[in-house]
Amino acid sequence: MAQADDRTESARIRTILEITAFDLANLEYILIDNGYIPDSTEEHRIRDATYYYYKASTSQPHLFHISQGCYNIFEPYPYGGVPHYNPNNVAAAMADKNERESVKYDAVMDLIRMLATWKAGEGKDDLPKVKIEQNTERMLKTLREQLEAEKRKNEDVGN
Repeated sequence: MAQADDRTESARIRTILEITAFDLANLEYILIDNGYIPDSTEEHRIRDATYYYYKASTSQPHLFHISQGCYNIFEPYPYGGVPHYNPNNVAAAMADKNERESVKYDAVMDLIRMLATWKAGEGKDDLPKVKIEQNTERMLKTLREQLEAEKRKNEDVGN
């Protein structure tokens, strides 16, 4: 995958899971740190990892530390907003709930697949080639310039 494809995929996953970019990054770290990312991209291993993550995050949330934005990533209606339905048509409401949960499950499976691809090295050439030191130096230079500009501004106001 190219970097643009990764961004598009991340945006798609964030939209489906109804989370922010920070929460998606946090979810990635949770999956990696807790060993849910398989060493290969075999489909059955990815399905197993998704299933185990689903069981861990939905059945015992008090034993499984997840950040606030990712508490139950599979929740069909994370912000409330459960649609009103006719009490005579409970089947339609359950079908909607199950469909939303299935779509979220598939999005998490896609995320695990993407991370497994990176881990297995298949996506290694597609990762950005930026060194952290360069970004840090650039950020420090910008902050110094802003600080100097702020000092000059304060001196001008003081005079």
